[in-house]
Amino acid sequence: MELDECHLGLWQQCHLGILHSMNKVIPFLLGQGRLTQVETIKDSVFWVNLALGGMVGIIVCCWGWLANPEYRVALQITSITIFLLALFSYLFSLLRAYSHFSLISQGVGALGVLSTLLVVLFAFGFSDPLIGALSGVAVAYAIVIGYWFWKGKYRITFRLHGRTVWELLLAGFP
Repeated sequence: MELDECHLGLWQQCHLGILHSMNKVIPFLLGQGRLTQVETIKDSVFWVNLALGGMVGIIVCCWGWLANPEYRVALQITSITIFLLALFSYLFSLLRAYSHFSLISQGVGALGVLSTLLVVLFAFGFSDPLIGALSGVAVAYAIVIGYWFWKGKYRITFRLHGRTVWELLLAGFP
């Protein structure tokens, strides 16, 4: 396994399996009409996933300060992208749990087109092509996340139910 694939796998699992559990539990609860529990899970998983993605992003950002100065900005942009990837993964899982597959397809397709265009555009527009390309990826993720929040009409409240989070972590831990 190449180094890049290994790092990508670690970043994709920073949610510790809580998203996998949410994918299974929300459709089950929706089928039973237990909407209050669905909202509790949706909100709790959002905040836990945000915290986990933020922690991984902060670790990478701090690592950037210890790395060679020429990689510092690239690692800082990567840390932002990791945080955005945590939001993207949450929304992807939430949309899937609610069976909004056409919205998922629109977002994934838009991400493919936007990231390609923005990476090329920013790589040529920035003095450092690597910084430009990484910025293009981050902006593409931010646009798709904004689109999914807007079209999904999700309202997230600050609700964190510890027992629910613990059960989801146990069920989905990789």
